[in-house]
Amino acid sequence: MNQQVEDRFAPHMAAVVGELLGAPNKRLSKEGEPRYGTNGSLSVDLKAGTWFDHETKEGGGVIALIKRQTGRSDADAAVWMEERRILEPSHRDERQSNPHQRPSKMVEAAVYDYRDERGNLVCQTVRQQFKLADGSWERDPKTGKPKKTFKQRRPHPDRPGEWIWNLKDIQVVPYRLAEMQEAIDGRAIIFYVEGEKAADKLAALGIPVTTNPMGAGKWFEGFEEFFVGADVVILPDNDEPGAKHRDLVASKLLPVAQRVRYLALPGLPAKGDVVEWLDDLGGTIDQLYDLAQTYAQVPERDDKWRPRLMSILWEDMDKVGAESEWLVYQVITAGQVSMIVGPSQHGKSFFAVELGMCVARGIEFFGHQAERGGVLYIAAESGRGLKKRLRAYRTWHDLSPTEGLPFVLLPGKFNLFVNDEDTDALIEDGVNWHEYFQERFGVPLRLVVVDTFAAATPGADENSVRDVGPVLARAVRISEELGVAVSVVHHANAGGQKPRGHTSIFANVENVVMVEMNDKRTDEDGRPMRYAKVMKQKDAEAGKTWPFVLRSVDVGVDAKGKAITSCVCVPPKEDIDSQKVGDAGFDGSDLDRQFLKCILDAVNEFGQVPPQNVNCPPRITRAVNLNKAKKFYWERYAGGLEGSDEQKQDTLRKRWRRAHDRMVQHSIIGSQDPWVWFTGKPVRGMSMGGAWTSPAQDAGFSLMSEADLDAFEFR
Repeated sequence: MNQQVEDRFAPHMAAVVGELLGAPNKRLSKEGEPRYGTNGSLSVDLKAGTWFDHETKEGGGVIALIKRQTGRSDADAAVWMEERRILEPSHRDERQSNPHQRPSKMVEAAVYDYRDERGNLVCQTVRQQFKLADGSWERDPKTGKPKKTFKQRRPHPDRPGEWIWNLKDIQVVPYRLAEMQEAIDGRAIIFYVEGEKAADKLAALGIPVTTNPMGAGKWFEGFEEFFVGADVVILPDNDEPGAKHRDLVASKLLPVAQRVRYLALPGLPAKGDVVEWLDDLGGTIDQLYDLAQTYAQVPERDDKWRPRLMSILWEDMDKVGAESEWLVYQVITAGQVSMIVGPSQHGKSFFAVELGMCVARGIEFFGHQAERGGVLYIAAESGRGLKKRLRAYRTWHDLSPTEGLPFVLLPGKFNLFVNDEDTDALIEDGVNWHEYFQERFGVPLRLVVVDTFAAATPGADENSVRDVGPVLARAVRISEELGVAVSVVHHANAGGQKPRGHTSIFANVENVVMVEMNDKRTDEDGRPMRYAKVMKQKDAEAGKTWPFVLRSVDVGVDAKGKAITSCVCVPPKEDIDSQKVGDAGFDGSDLDRQFLKCILDAVNEFGQVPPQNVNCPPRITRAVNLNKAKKFYWERYAGGLEGSDEQKQDTLRKRWRRAHDRMVQHSIIGSQDPWVWFTGKPVRGMSMGGAWTSPAQDAGFSLMSEADLDAFEFR
C-alpha cells in the first residue's frame, strides 16, 4: 500500500497498537514526540503512525503492522479496523460486486506442532491462506496455486490459551523430534526436507523425516545439537533458495552428525519438491532409499572457521548434546588418551590389534561393545610384523581381502618426542582420513593406536618428567584436535603393575589396561592363559578382568616351504575358573540357558539374513536384532522376581550381561550391535531348536505394554 494511503490511517495507530499489543506504554523520544515501547525490538511512533522492528529490520505504517501481527491482506486490514470500531464503514474502499474482487479473509489452513523430547508443545507453524467471499481460495495469478503465508507462534508462558507470535527466547526444536531421535537410536537415515507439508507426507509413508520452522535460509541457535550421531540425507527444493538452504543445513550438521549427504531428486520441475516427486512423478519409498544409497552426494565443507570438535558453551550445558561416552564399554573412553600396558612378550600388541579391529568392525571386544569407527594403527615398532598379525586376524575371522574396513596401518617411523613434525602430519592426515571414512563407510575416525611408546619416543628418558611431559601433551593434542581416542601400547615396570617410566605416565591418562601372561595356567589346548585387567578408570570403576589366549594361525609359506604363522586373541577353551566345554557342549547354568533360549526363539521368529555391514561368518544365514531377544527375556522372567519394576529391570540387566558375556567368550553366540546370531556350538541341556524350558521360570509374563517394550533396553 502506498505512503499516501498509509498516512490516511496514521491517526489510528494508538488504537491499533492497543488492540494488537496491549495498552500503549507512551514515552517521549529525543525529539519530544510520543512513542510506544514494547521492552523488545519493536518501537512505534504514535504521532507519525509508523513502526520499526530493530531485530528483523522491518517497518511501515498502520496497515503493515496489522498485516504483520494478524496475517491479513492489505484490503482486509481495513475490515479488521472496522470490526473493532477503529474505523467507520465509510473509510473502507468499496470493491466491485464480483465476489472474486471482494476483500479476502485470512484463515488458518493448517497448523504444525513442534514438540520437545517430552512431548511438550514448543511452538507452531501456522499456514494461512486467503479465502474469498464465495469460500474459494484466492490464487496467485502466476502459478495458479492458492496464495499462502506462514507464521510462527508459541504458547504464552503466563496466559494459557494465548499465543506470542514469534520464536524469541525459546529453544526451537526440529520438526517431529521424537521420531527423529528414535531413528538416530536405530541408526536409520533421516531425511531433511524444506517445509512441514513435505515432512508430513514422508512421515505418513513411514520415513524418518524432519525440517525447521520458517522455511529456507533459517537456522536456530543450538538446533544442530539434536542431530548428534545422525545419518542425514537433505532433500532440497529445486530452486536457488533450496540450494542455499541445503548448503546451510549441511554446514551446520557436518561437525556433529555421523553422516551428511544431499540428494537432488531426478525429474523435479523448477521449484519442485519431494511431494511433487511422489505425487506427480510416481516416486516410491524404495526408489527414494535406492537413490539415497546410490546417488546422494557428500557436501563440500566451506572455508569458514568452526570448531573441529563439538564444543558446548557454559550456558548451553543443559541443552541436548553428547556426554562423555565409551569407545569400548567400560574399557576405553571415547576421545581420551589410554594405555595398554604389559611385560614384553605377554601379548599386549596382539591385544591392541584385537581392540583396533573390533572398533573398525563395530563388534564386541571380549564381551564389551565397541562403537564402530575408523582406526589408524601406528606400528612404530614393527610394521612388517603388524601386517602379518592383521593377515592372521583376517584368516581367523573369515574376512575377505577385498572387503573394505575403516582400518589403516601406518607402518613407518613415528616420533612423539623430538618435535611436532610427525604430530602435525598425523593430525593433517587424520582430518582427511576422517572424511574418507565418513564418505565410504559412514563412520568417523574414532581411534588412533600408537604401538609402542618406546618406539615412538626414541631418545627420550621415560623416567624424566621433562621428556615424558611433551610426549603426553602431543598425545592429548592428537586426541583433542581429531576428536578420537588415543591408545598407547607401553611396557610395564619391573614389578609388572604399572606403566614403565615416570609416574606422570600413569597419572595423566584416562584408562590403563594391564595385559599379562600366567604360563602356569593353561587352557585345555595347553595355551598359556593371559589376563586383561582394567587398572585405571578416571570416571568409572576399575578392576574388571577377563582371560584370553593367543591362537596360532597359518598366513602363508616362506621361500623354503615352511609355514608362516602369527597369532590372534581368542577366548580360552577352558579357564580354570569357569566350567568346561567338552564334546557334550558348554555346561552353563540355568541362567545361561534361559538367555540362549530367548536368543534362539528370537532368531526363529524374527531372524533375517544379516545386513551387509554385519561382519559375521558367511555360514551364518540368520541374525536378529538384540532388542527382540530382550523382549522375550523380560516377558518370561520378570514375573519370577520380587520388587518394583525398576528393581526387576536392574536384576535382569545384570543376569543378561553375565550370560551374554559368557556366551560370547565361549563362542556360543556372535554379536555386533544391534545384531546377534547363534554360532551352532552345542550347549548341554538344550536342543538347538530352542526346546529346552524351565517350567518354573518360563511362564509367560509381561509388565509392559507393547509400546513400552519397543522402548525398553537392558544397558
